[in-house]
Amino acid sequence: MRIILILTLFTSSFAQANCEEKSSCDYTKEWSGFTRFVATYSATRNGDKTEFEYFQTENELVVNVSSGKGITTLFSINGVGTLYKNIGFTGFKTSQECYSDVGDTYAILQGYAVRALYFIGVGSEVTPETIDGKHNIQYKHKKGDSRVQINPGDHMSIGSPWSLSGSLEKKEDIAYDIHHKHTVKKKLEDLFVSGLWSNKPVNNGIADDATLNDWLICIDGKYNYEDKEPKFEPYIADTSKLKMVGQLRALSRAITENVKEPTSPPF
Repeated sequence: MRIILILTLFTSSFAQANCEEKSSCDYTKEWSGFTRFVATYSATRNGDKTEFEYFQTENELVVNVSSGKGITTLFSINGVGTLYKNIGFTGFKTSQECYSDVGDTYAILQGYAVRALYFIGVGSEVTPETIDGKHNIQYKHKKGDSRVQINPGDHMSIGSPWSLSGSLEKKEDIAYDIHHKHTVKKKLEDLFVSGLWSNKPVNNGIADDATLNDWLICIDGKYNYEDKEPKFEPYIADTSKLKMVGQLRALSRAITENVKEPTSPPF
């Protein structure tokens, strides 16, 4: 699967943890209100790079993953489901059925944004509202693992001791360049992360008339416990007439109006 091959270099471990300490949650939240965020990862300063580009609106999240292996796209529509392009599978499935094809890809892709957002927050003394000009990024974590919130209950663990150095600069958008040293099996390793942060109005690049033929469409749903045995019921039972992205967007508006707790944007 192409997307898994792209992710193998920088996969993170996940663990359950609380969010009582600021270093665990708040630094990421300070920078989570972006509309477009780019995080480019590399193991060496001038080595092979993998770019994660995020477009976040009220009801949608688009993630484009680009590397020498090509481009893979994740497209999540609130209340409908998640679409994947260029992973080797197409067609409609329930989110349950999709798991064998995509596994934890959604959470992993969130993790690449969260890691970079956390580095920006914990390594600087500014926020998107207070930054002006250029600022240094500097941080040292000496003991234990730092658990970075991804979603409530899901955290990313960074091997310590670890440190950050680099810069953060307000231009037309906010640009950052970070050198991260972290411990893997008692050995210090390098990670270079750079990109930009913006909260300007954005178009995520997915048009209403885009065909669904090229996507794996994983339909969300809910569990029905009426007969004591949990049964998964997808929000969309009949997908035979769905041909374009615009139809899913229209369904999203209808579904979220009828679901008490619709899925919110992930960051």
